[in-house]
Amino acid sequence: MSSRVLGQLAIVGIPGVALCGGLYALCLHYSPAAVVAVLGLIFCSVFTGVVCWLTVWRGHVRSPRFAFWAGLALAAFGLWVHWCVFAYLEFQHGKALALHLVRSGPHGWWVFFDALAEVAVQASPQRFMAGWLPAVWAVEAFLLLSIPASLSRLAATEPYSETAHRWAEKTCTGELWWAGGLSAMLGTRLAEEGVGFLLSHPRAVEHGAPAASCWWTILLECSAVEEDPDARWVSVFVLTHQRRDNGRIATERTAVLADWCVSAEDYARLSAHLGAPAPSADAEPSAGGEEEGEFATALADFENDAFESALLRVEGLLASDNAAMQADAWRLSALCLSRTGQWSRAYDAYRVLFERHPDAHTALQLATTAVMCGEVARGEQWFVTAEALNRAENAVPWADMLISILSAFASTAQWRAGLPYLVKLRQLYECSQSTDDTFLFMQRLPFLQSFFDKSLPFVRAAMGEDEVVAWYAAMRGHLDDGGRQQLDAWLNGLRAGCRPQ
Repeated sequence: MSSRVLGQLAIVGIPGVALCGGLYALCLHYSPAAVVAVLGLIFCSVFTGVVCWLTVWRGHVRSPRFAFWAGLALAAFGLWVHWCVFAYLEFQHGKALALHLVRSGPHGWWVFFDALAEVAVQASPQRFMAGWLPAVWAVEAFLLLSIPASLSRLAATEPYSETAHRWAEKTCTGELWWAGGLSAMLGTRLAEEGVGFLLSHPRAVEHGAPAASCWWTILLECSAVEEDPDARWVSVFVLTHQRRDNGRIATERTAVLADWCVSAEDYARLSAHLGAPAPSADAEPSAGGEEEGEFATALADFENDAFESALLRVEGLLASDNAAMQADAWRLSALCLSRTGQWSRAYDAYRVLFERHPDAHTALQLATTAVMCGEVARGEQWFVTAEALNRAENAVPWADMLISILSAFASTAQWRAGLPYLVKLRQLYECSQSTDDTFLFMQRLPFLQSFFDKSLPFVRAAMGEDEVVAWYAAMRGHLDDGGRQQLDAWLNGLRAGCRPQ
């Protein structure tokens, strides 16, 4: 262990974690409320982690394994201080308990905690219950140890220059337009072509947000040590942007390359590419700029429910030389045709779009559109394709896929054809841990009552009344208490003839 590390342990690490542990004990002593105790635990875990991270960073520790164990040891010392101070403050014979904890080893600590549980229950039986004290202490210890150890390890993984003896500093970040989708494909291209592949992609800010429901960009984070020309790193991520039904955009980040070491020349070229000035507002509009303006107008018409107008405007962009613009135009065209009930033309538009971007979402659109056209077999084939693509992409929740295809079957009254998909949706409820409305909403599932009501036409189209009751009753053994109560009440209404025919 170097003198630098020992110095940081003495100056930052040991005093810092001891202070955090002591303050946490004071928090528990003077604020016995459970909410305050939980907040105190969280803040103590985080601040202890920051102290450990700072110790590793200032000590220039480059071994993640050593940093992890050093952080764990520091956190354990802070936990030990916490218990000493807590015992001293909380109990009548606290000084003796604290001294026992200081002087004893592991066996003595076990005896201490056993005695502490008994003393705690005797001192405050309403506040402490011996049955759950060990579990609470275990959770507390896990948080106070795991967070600092993880942050310490994270600090040691940052890029470092052995020549300049300095950690790298982030110099710039930026996003590039990426139409490839999967992060594995990007990693393969980078391995084959290097930085030149990134330089061939335009900045995302120059492309603008498309009308697609899902698109991708490449996020680059560049770090360097100025004094060392060989210390240049780039971290590469794929950002998946998904447009929700409410218009908001959710972004998911996937790591492709972490701290990729590049040459100083490549680093300079990439930094210049990311920092290139945006097109001037006074510049002459290019053909691409005119297309973007026309597309923006068409998109505005679509959002204002002027679907025919949007369709006319976007038709001229279907043969654009810009592949991304062409894909967006076909997507918007398909959406307009769907909104106006022109399902056959919408299917053709989605088919062209799928040839350009074969993703799970477009395959699902093809499945539902085929069903709306009355072509059930073709819709089922496209659903299988969407399911296979989604296993690789994980872009569409399984519940959303089932609900989409079932909605298409319901809209066209093809109840019997939709029953197999309804069975799969029922399985999601049966495997769910809870039927609480909030939990189901987070799982993208309709409320249980809504499932009962909307699924009834599918089941009645394929079964007799007794079989219908049995189909729903089979769920009972898989539901929680609240779900069983809802099911029983609904079945009673069904038997009494109170449900819609």
